[in-house]
Amino acid sequence: GKNKGTHYLRFCRRHPILSELDNAICDLQSENLQSLSPPIPLSVALSHWPVSSEQALLWHNWFSEEVSVMDRLILGLVTGIIFGFLLQKGRVLRYEKQLGAMLLKDMTILKFMLSAILVGMVGLHLLQSAGVITAFSHKPMNMGAVIVGGLLFGIGWAIMGYCPGTSLGALGEGRWHAVFAIIGMILGAAIFAELYPWLERTVMAWKDFGKIGLPEVLGLNPWIVIALFWCIVLGVFVFFEKKKL
Repeated sequence: GKNKGTHYLRFCRRHPILSELDNAICDLQSENLQSLSPPIPLSVALSHWPVSSEQALLWHNWFSEEVSVMDRLILGLVTGIIFGFLLQKGRVLRYEKQLGAMLLKDMTILKFMLSAILVGMVGLHLLQSAGVITAFSHKPMNMGAVIVGGLLFGIGWAIMGYCPGTSLGALGEGRWHAVFAIIGMILGAAIFAELYPWLERTVMAWKDFGKIGLPEVLGLNPWIVIALFWCIVLGVFVFFEKKKL
């Protein structure tokens, strides 16, 4: 009740860079927050979603204040291990698979990525409906950053045969040549940080559409977009199987 509301307001003041929804929550009167009951269990939330805005607030408050930094690091370690295991079992860490994707001769990597997107988009929206996630924070649709960054990313991937995630996974699998890709990423990140003020005035100033997603662009309910995307991707999977890609 009272302590939860007070803690959340303190959290907002300590973290000025918040999403628009977080800023709106911070503007709530403290007496309204003090009257809220403790968050309902996640299992109950999932069976009665969408939950109220009050319960969504409490879930956000609980995760921000009650889950310690160490707990989050452990959660990241566990999910990272699972992710690496799936990368290895999906055989997407192999250079020949990366090269096959670049040449459009082996769609293993694309199928892996699309499968992850299908599961992730459903899971994230279910968590949002249950109140565990209060709002999504899209990266801004900045044309300069997307075009230039995408070109650099594609060139590096084609030359080295690894993306950031697969390079680390390949190293864990014993493919030592991936070290060069990892060193390149670290150096590239350092160069980007040094050039950021200049990039912000030039490339990143081309055109910025803000934090938009397909539902906002199309004016559709997110679940309709998800259903359409699932149908398209499943059709693509059928095509790949027929072509033995």
